[in-house]
Amino acid sequence: MTNWNAGAERIKGYKSREIVGKHFSVSRARNGRAARLLRRPDATIEVADFLLLHGNHVEGPQRIRQMVHQCRARASYCEQPVLFNEDDHFDFDANDNHMLAATGAYAGWGYFDYRMADEGHDEGYQSMPVNWAISAARKRGCFKLLAGVTGATPPSSQGGICSSSMSVR
Repeated sequence: MTNWNAGAERIKGYKSREIVGKHFSVSRARNGRAARLLRRPDATIEVADFLLLHGNHVEGPQRIRQMVHQCRARASYCEQPVLFNEDDHFDFDANDNHMLAATGAYAGWGYFDYRMADEGHDEGYQSMPVNWAISAARKRGCFKLLAGVTGATPPSSQGGICSSSMSVR
């Protein structure tokens, strides 16, 4: 951290002398412990436009629901949207999974799909180069479940969501 102003001090609870020159992870959380990383979580929640949580390394759908409940139970919570921007669990065929737990608790859920060590170009959306087509079983599982939640028709696995008949001149 190279600079720390009064607003950051009020929100995070750290004095400039405690943080400048040190590493400070702004939005990283593991195992659903985001609130414990802050000295003053209520001060952060009070001024936040939305609450951004991470589902990475969270053990089980019940913990996802619990995280949403814990945010909303805080005295400083004032109806902000609760969102999971990343989740590294892929149990899309299970009767209960992280996506269903988050959306069932009226929280947004974001798919974190990195390419695993032994996977090729068609796998994952977060490793370069990216194949944006729905070209792998994990991608198809996510979009099939999403279609079921929303009542939509699952997209074709052949052309994916990127297929188009538009030509560029």
